[in-house]
Amino acid sequence: MSDAATTLARVLTTRPELTPQLGGGNSSAKLLQLIADKELSRGLAPLSVAIGANDTIRRNVDGTLTLSSPPNAPVVLHDRHGDLARLLSTAGPLLEALHETTLETFLSEAVHAHYTREGFDGGATALNERGGNAFSYATIQQVLASDDPSQRGIECLASAAVHLWKSMGLIPPELDRREFEDRYTSIHGGRGGVRLGHEFDKSLRGFPSSNPVDRRVDATGTAEFANLLRHDDWAKLTGASRGRYVVRALADTNALLEHFARGGAGVRTSWDDNGHYFVISGARLEHGVLLINVDDSLRRLPVKSVVEYTPVLHTRFWTLER
Repeated sequence: MSDAATTLARVLTTRPELTPQLGGGNSSAKLLQLIADKELSRGLAPLSVAIGANDTIRRNVDGTLTLSSPPNAPVVLHDRHGDLARLLSTAGPLLEALHETTLETFLSEAVHAHYTREGFDGGATALNERGGNAFSYATIQQVLASDDPSQRGIECLASAAVHLWKSMGLIPPELDRREFEDRYTSIHGGRGGVRLGHEFDKSLRGFPSSNPVDRRVDATGTAEFANLLRHDDWAKLTGASRGRYVVRALADTNALLEHFARGGAGVRTSWDDNGHYFVISGARLEHGVLLINVDDSLRRLPVKSVVEYTPVLHTRFWTLER
């Protein structure tokens, strides 16, 4: 019996009620499911599963997960939101070949499988190498600012920022607006990991503030928060944690075209209709006309609409890079 099979048998002898909750696959795959799933792992002693000959994923006694792949430094996931379990839910056949791969290869292929499944309507296809800039994502719909303090929802500037962060692999691509608000903001209370602080609350909701400590989710703020998000679990799994993010202006249409030709991430801009913001997920020339793919958080246009570039309406092209 393999080490994984021996460990799994010992665990299930102690906790037989876990058996029906485990999916198919070999002993290593089932053991990895136990390690990644917070509910399944509750109350268990520390567990490890081997990935290939030298790598391991370990559930620690404090609930964290450690991804070890010598000679690289270990990656620690705080696992507040079960991101590894989310990734494994779409890994499929990859789980059957854990003993034949490396941790880096396994994660790279798992990330690619996650982002290329059906259901994402914006951005580009995820690269098959962790840390690439082009990731597909599900769009979210903004909620217009309201005087009702109980209203949920973030307005267009913040919604556009969410799309940009999704397109860079910084946050899970399938999060809807409410999930993003609860996990990453303070506007509804609650506690979590990396969060966009209270100083952004009014900006997220589209309200001006006379308080000098309140901040706006502008280009600089979007980059600064990206540098917080890169320490969160999802960014570590996708490779988006590698490097510090800065704002890069796209000064003209040539720069915009070059950016997307290189597989660039979503680009944010504004329209001259009271400053509406949205994400651009593609740009190309056709017969001398610049066409841009618009992912509009107000859904004024269908998702992934193609519109002609209009200098009067489209302004302030920029993106994030590391």
